[in-house]
Amino acid sequence: MSLLQVLFGLAVVLGTLLRGLSALAIFYAPSYEWFLLLEFVGGVGISVFNTGSSVIIADMSGTQNRPRRGCA
Repeated sequence: MSLLQVLFGLAVVLGTLLRGLSALAIFYAPSYEWFLLLEFVGGVGISVFNTGSSVIIADMSGTQNRPRRGCA
Protein backbone atom coordinates (compact mmCIF):
# COMPACT_ATOMS: atom_id res chain seq x y z
CA MET A 1 0.00 0.00 0.00
CA SER A 2 1.36 3.37 -0.97
CA LEU A 3 1.57 6.42 1.24
CA LEU A 4 -1.09 8.08 -0.92
CA GLN A 5 -3.53 5.26 -0.21
CA VAL A 6 -2.87 5.52 3.51
CA LEU A 7 -3.36 9.29 3.57
CA PHE A 8 -6.55 9.23 1.53
CA GLY A 9 -7.80 6.23 3.51
CA LEU A 10 -7.37 8.35 6.60
CA ALA A 11 -9.25 11.15 4.86
CA VAL A 12 -12.17 8.80 4.18
CA VAL A 13 -12.35 7.83 7.85
CA LEU A 14 -12.01 11.43 9.05
CA GLY A 15 -14.63 12.63 6.57
CA THR A 16 -17.06 10.00 7.79
CA LEU A 17 -16.43 10.90 11.42
CA LEU A 18 -16.75 14.61 10.71
CA ARG A 19 -20.11 14.17 9.00
CA GLY A 20 -21.39 11.77 11.63
CA LEU A 21 -20.43 13.96 14.56
CA SER A 22 -21.82 17.08 12.93
CA ALA A 23 -25.11 15.28 12.21
CA LEU A 24 -25.32 14.24 15.85
CA ALA A 25 -24.52 17.78 17.00
CA ILE A 26 -27.18 19.22 14.66
CA PHE A 27 -29.77 17.35 16.72
CA TYR A 28 -28.70 19.35 19.77
CA ALA A 29 -28.10 22.68 18.03
CA PRO A 30 -29.33 25.49 20.27
CA SER A 31 -30.00 27.99 17.47
CA TYR A 32 -30.32 28.33 13.73
CA GLU A 33 -26.80 29.78 13.47
CA TRP A 34 -25.34 26.68 15.10
CA PHE A 35 -27.40 24.53 12.74
CA LEU A 36 -25.96 26.31 9.70
CA LEU A 37 -22.42 26.09 11.03
CA LEU A 38 -22.72 22.38 11.77
CA GLU A 39 -24.32 21.74 8.38
CA PHE A 40 -21.36 23.48 6.74
CA VAL A 41 -18.92 21.34 8.75
CA GLY A 42 -20.85 18.24 7.68
CA GLY A 43 -20.59 19.32 4.05
CA VAL A 44 -16.83 19.59 4.42
CA GLY A 45 -16.83 16.06 5.83
CA ILE A 46 -18.78 14.78 2.82
CA SER A 47 -16.35 16.52 0.45
CA VAL A 48 -13.34 15.00 2.20
CA PHE A 49 -14.96 11.55 2.06
CA ASN A 50 -15.84 11.80 -1.65
CA THR A 51 -12.39 13.04 -2.65
CA GLY A 52 -10.58 10.41 -0.62
CA SER A 53 -12.70 7.52 -1.83
CA SER A 54 -12.36 8.60 -5.48
CA VAL A 55 -8.57 8.74 -5.18
CA ILE A 56 -8.44 5.32 -3.53
CA ILE A 57 -10.59 3.76 -6.25
CA ALA A 58 -8.49 5.37 -9.00
CA ASP A 59 -5.26 4.27 -7.33
CA MET A 60 -6.41 0.67 -6.84
CA SER A 61 -7.80 0.16 -10.34
CA GLY A 62 -5.41 -0.60 -13.15
CA THR A 63 -5.17 1.30 -16.39
CA GLN A 64 -6.92 -1.56 -18.20
CA ASN A 65 -10.16 -1.22 -16.23
CA ARG A 66 -10.40 2.57 -16.21
CA PRO A 67 -12.81 4.15 -18.68
CA ARG A 68 -11.22 5.95 -21.56
CA ARG A 69 -12.32 9.28 -22.87
CA GLY A 70 -14.40 9.04 -26.02
CA CYS A 71 -15.18 5.33 -25.68
CA ALA A 72 -18.76 4.15 -25.57
